[in-house]
Amino acid sequence: RLEYFGDVILDGAHNEPGVRALCAYMDAWLPREKTVLLTGMMADKDVACMTAMLAPRVRCVVATQPAIPRAMAAGELAAAFEKQGAKAHAVANPKEALQRARKLAGSDGTVLCAGSLYLIGEIRTLLRQEKGESQRKGAQALGVSRQTVISLEKGKYNPSLALAFKLARYFALSIEDIFDDSDERA
Repeated sequence: RLEYFGDVILDGAHNEPGVRALCAYMDAWLPREKTVLLTGMMADKDVACMTAMLAPRVRCVVATQPAIPRAMAAGELAAAFEKQGAKAHAVANPKEALQRARKLAGSDGTVLCAGSLYLIGEIRTLLRQEKGESQRKGAQALGVSRQTVISLEKGKYNPSLALAFKLARYFALSIEDIFDDSDERA
């Protein structure tokens, strides 16, 4: 499911079917020369398969690691992308990795964040904080609990149609952005 946050696109692709669907979107809508991939992956996933699919579709990669023990080290992930012919940078801290990816993308490029639902949750939180939004303020504006906002940010909760409309209005997104089905979750 694609989510747009200004200059950053988040996608929950974290397995082969999800990455395949993301690649179809990339082929149709994201020019390789303007796309910087910000990614972190779990060490127990098929990293070789996913890097092989993603590497030829991006200008470069910023590999990072979500704060979870199963996460592959940023340096190992960068090496896996380099093995597939991609220029890759290892930045262990997700916040610093986001900054590096934005710098590499420049003002006319796109940062695409994918590879781990855990990473998506961390980056979504950073993007929300950049806007000066607290979870409590977002929850009040949406008429939901703070726990619901936390679950949405972590990708553990799919919103109802009514909540999706509220989210779309709140974040200035289309309803299609909220319910994009281009990622098959496992």
